[in-house]
Amino acid sequence: MLVAGVLDGQCAREMRQALLAAARACPGGLALDLSGVREGDLQGVAALVAACEAVRAAGHPVGLVAASAQMDGLMVLTGALHLLIDHLDVGPDDSGPPA
Repeated sequence: MLVAGVLDGQCAREMRQALLAAARACPGGLALDLSGVREGDLQGVAALVAACEAVRAAGHPVGLVAASAQMDGLMVLTGALHLLIDHLDVGPDDSGPPA
């Protein structure tokens, strides 16, 4: 799922609803792409984490596959990166570590 634009506290409700709807449509797991987020703040990161927790509580894994430099920085700064990541097999050549 591509998330783009502004990720701030004002989008919290929409973020939760959108992620839950996408997770229901993708029962094998939801891969988040945050590379299109051009602006974000701490409230946006908190909203994203809360939305991911709601998706997990509904029984769906969530994984982060890409993020913009700003989102990377915010997630590292807040310690939220580990809260967003589940292991997802997203590629056909994901055969595990090299032997």
